[in-house]
Amino acid sequence: MRTVHRVVLACFVLAACAPPPEPPPPSNGTPSLAQCSSPSGPAGTDSATANNVGEATLQVRGAAGQHVLQVPAGAAQPGTVFILTALQPPRVGVEAHVRGQDTYTFLNGRRATLRLNAQHCTEEEFGKLRSPTILRLERDGSLTALASKPAQESGRVLSTELPSLSGYVIGSN
Repeated sequence: MRTVHRVVLACFVLAACAPPPEPPPPSNGTPSLAQCSSPSGPAGTDSATANNVGEATLQVRGAAGQHVLQVPAGAAQPGTVFILTALQPPRVGVEAHVRGQDTYTFLNGRRATLRLNAQHCTEEEFGKLRSPTILRLERDGSLTALASKPAQESGRVLSTELPSLSGYVIGSN
């Protein structure tokens, strides 16, 4: 009987000394952004002029992939200059705009396709996102979730359709 008491007492002592479990990340509806420590993600700026049918493709590259903006035919006037700039690490995203315009909405109800690449993030960094999605950076600093889907080659590459241009980041809503 004395041995049973010692075992029970030892269990209580060990339980009292164990650190409390880590609380889960807050799910209060506040978006969280992907934060990736590797600098090998897409970097720099690319520009492209819509051709004679209004089509343009922009790419900013890194050692671990690229961000791509594809403007379909009929979505812009020929000669429209699009600019795509990768955000500085640790953020994963881009700023997309048309030269000389604060805002730009694509013509004829067309939508551009944006692909954001977070392959340079570790599994742990990317895994911190509850539901990875592309978020639009609004002028007031708020974030709006966009319907996004993972690319076939990697779940850390997301794509969405854009009716207009702004800043975009990978995060979770």
